[in-house]
Amino acid sequence: SALKTPGSNTFKICNFFIQACSRSRKMPNYDHSNTSSYLSNISPVTTDSTRLAGSTAHGVGGTYADDDSAVSSDVTDDEVAVVPVRTGARIGGSGQALTMISAQHQQQAPPPQEAVQFINNHGGMVGMSGNNSETVSMMQSGQIPGNSVNYSYNNVNNNGGTNDIQVMEQPRAGVMPRNRREWCIVLFAVFIVVAVATGVGLGLGLYMASRPSADNSTTERGSPSFEEGVDSGDGGGGGGTGTTSPTISPGSISPTSSSAPTSVAFLGNYTGDSFSDAIEYHLIAQEISSIASFREVAGADGDTAQQRARDFLVLLDFLPTSVNDEDEDDIVGGEDEEGGNGKMRQLRNSGRAYLKTSTPAYRVVQRFVIATLYFATNGTQWINSDFWLEPGVHECEWLGIQCQEISIPSVSLSEVLKNPDKIPTDENGDVPMTTELMVIEINLPENNLGGFLPQEIMALPYLQMLGLWSNDISGTLPTQMGKLVNLKSVHLEDNLFSGGIPTEIGMWTKIEDLSFSGNGDLEGGIPTEIGYLSNLERLWISDTQLIGPIPTEIGNLVLLGELNLSNNNLNSTLPEEIENILPLEWLDLTSNSLTGEIPESWGSLASLKNFEVGDNELEGELPDFFERFPYLESASFHENIFIGDIPSSIGSAGASLRKLTLGENRFEGELPETLKDCINLERLDLGTNQLKGEIPSWIGDMEKLVFLDLSDNRFSGSVPPELSNLRNLRELRLAENLLVGTVPCGSLETATFLSADCENSVVECTCCTECM
Repeated sequence: SALKTPGSNTFKICNFFIQACSRSRKMPNYDHSNTSSYLSNISPVTTDSTRLAGSTAHGVGGTYADDDSAVSSDVTDDEVAVVPVRTGARIGGSGQALTMISAQHQQQAPPPQEAVQFINNHGGMVGMSGNNSETVSMMQSGQIPGNSVNYSYNNVNNNGGTNDIQVMEQPRAGVMPRNRREWCIVLFAVFIVVAVATGVGLGLGLYMASRPSADNSTTERGSPSFEEGVDSGDGGGGGGTGTTSPTISPGSISPTSSSAPTSVAFLGNYTGDSFSDAIEYHLIAQEISSIASFREVAGADGDTAQQRARDFLVLLDFLPTSVNDEDEDDIVGGEDEEGGNGKMRQLRNSGRAYLKTSTPAYRVVQRFVIATLYFATNGTQWINSDFWLEPGVHECEWLGIQCQEISIPSVSLSEVLKNPDKIPTDENGDVPMTTELMVIEINLPENNLGGFLPQEIMALPYLQMLGLWSNDISGTLPTQMGKLVNLKSVHLEDNLFSGGIPTEIGMWTKIEDLSFSGNGDLEGGIPTEIGYLSNLERLWISDTQLIGPIPTEIGNLVLLGELNLSNNNLNSTLPEEIENILPLEWLDLTSNSLTGEIPESWGSLASLKNFEVGDNELEGELPDFFERFPYLESASFHENIFIGDIPSSIGSAGASLRKLTLGENRFEGELPETLKDCINLERLDLGTNQLKGEIPSWIGDMEKLVFLDLSDNRFSGSVPPELSNLRNLRELRLAENLLVGTVPCGSLETATFLSADCENSVVECTCCTECM
């Protein structure tokens, strides 16, 4: 279609080549005043078969391509007009019919050589009228040896038309072009092929060269350009609060991805000119993000969390303008229901990016990291995500984010990129500083967070609290989290984390509260680096698959108040070094595979309130050191292999003790008298031992008892009637003993389970739910 359109570029190029080829063979200048002059050497043949039939042909003439001159003449019926015009000439005529004459020039002069060559090598546009046409064959013997010319004129309409003139010569001897015109055609074809190939090659080359940063291009995606300007982040007076400002520079901890190196040497010097390139280069150069996170495609969304966060900052995060009440063109709604002047107006994008390359690097990275956390943990599925990813809204206003004004280096992102190996910190006295709101807390518990915890979280150097408990976050704990040296509280319990606890947590020297409990797939051992957490006050790592020993370094945690390592697979002896943790109030080591004896030195733990070591493989005699635990509230030693008498000091805590479980051991002897002072006991489990003697009557004074198990022992004598005082009792187990008498059922109305040896009427119990 382009070749048929005179105004198209393709038509002009082709016409240029045709004109050039036509003019390359200059024809002699003829006098066109009388067309019959060209027949001076040819006498017409007068045979009937070769005469003109019909009316005289009139109006032979045409337009010449080179000089635009015209020729016309009247030709009689004895004349034939042969007009040797150049390429593009037109011959127009009129009449009833036209019969072309076939003649052999035997004794006559040949036609002009130029005319024959013209007809031989050129076609033309022949217009004629009539409804019939015949084929004329002109053969010239001896004048043009070896050549014959055939003309084929097809039917044309009454108004004249275009006939194809086919010049057929004898087969050529070879494939080379025979004349300049054919050379021009060949060269033109070669030009077209080369042009197409060059265009395709350049296109593919540019595409491949731009592919790594194709999603960074802001102009191609229609976003406004990013001008250098003043940072629009919130700032203000006042300084920080003494929070340490670690450098965000390459450290000893490498990214989790090993698919590609992330060093500055690998990246080379920064050459980008867009905000998108600057963000990506800086994050990779500082090992905050891996190269793979910006190159790979992840999941059905098509982009990684890092790519989506970058695109948010580059393409969506713009400052909105305020409503212009005077601009009527902005009205998108009418008056409100109260008839007031409350117009619904459209907030227009001002085209000014919220952050840019002139913004302090710390500030740009902070917003990127928080956005990455949103995408990595499936932010669109959160229960509550108020203000998250609102363009132009400071990240400190997003739900669950707490910030503090902190003095940070004012070095901009563009300045950092000039020397990425030397990121200034507030430790450098000659570095210009500015005050910014920086993230110190992230609290999003019980909010249906899923996905994974991104390694980019390491780039929140002022973060003090990370609370993401009771969600569905999976994956491993990023080793890069070790760089969060200002952390004081980490609550990641009740999630789906797997893998081991990173040894890098030993860098959290300011940590006070740490919990990984309830992550059932968390495995491996407790890292010995935990001994570096000298400020730790609470450590909960329960209900996981941890194995191995309790590290002796745990004794270095001299400020620890709570230690919960229950429901794991720990299989060592109890470290004596725990004796150093004098503030320890809560010690829970239940449901492991711990062996050995309880160290006597643990008697130094005078602050103990909860002493839980049940369901292990501990053995030996229970140390008689309970008088050293005046605040003891709960003591669990059940399901071990303890032997000997129950220590006489077991009840020294008196009224403080509320739970005592000694069941499923090998204790023997009688109940110690000190227990009678434990009048606030709510649960007393002495079952499945080898205890003997009578059940003391002072048990009836423990009116707060809810659970009492004396079964499977060697108690004898009568069932004490004082049991009727236990009006809060829910479960009473007396079976498999040597007791006799009657269970006081009338006063045990609240009990839901009672068992005794009443099957053979050894004990009378009308209210028992189970008789043995």
